[in-house]
Amino acid sequence: MKRTTNGFILILSAILSLLTPVTYAAKRAIPYQVLYQESEHDADSFASKTIMVIRDWNAYTDAVVKHTNEEIVDVNFSQSQVLMIDMGNRPNTGYGLKINRVLEFDHHIVVYTKFSVLHDTSGECLPGEAITNPIVFLKINSLKEIIVREKYKPVTCR
Repeated sequence: MKRTTNGFILILSAILSLLTPVTYAAKRAIPYQVLYQESEHDADSFASKTIMVIRDWNAYTDAVVKHTNEEIVDVNFSQSQVLMIDMGNRPNTGYGLKINRVLEFDHHIVVYTKFSVLHDTSGECLPGEAITNPIVFLKINSLKEIIVREKYKPVTCR
């Protein structure tokens, strides 16, 4: 009976270890540079939400020219990549995009973002009426795969 119990415990332990979610500890917070960040660009054209990892100079210059009126900042694509997060057209000025942190893991980079929307039911704080388009270009000094994690957060006016 003891042999059966020990065998059962061993099998149960093996099953539980397979069902336990694997967590990967971050190696470190990785520095990044915000190259461009704005909320209003070419509001006359329709833009849908886009997240794009840019790994070459031509794609980068095309995206910068399409989405901003700024000068092109130099990027060494043999050491870095650029992440463009474009939240698309929004109906008023109550929308925002923020980068919370960028973490490096063994095989990838995770960019944590917060997409905020003004939500005020009191009527005390009303957003401006204009089509906006929150967008950010990040330079990340790594060539690892980039994963973007989004968090939606309603904010109130205080």
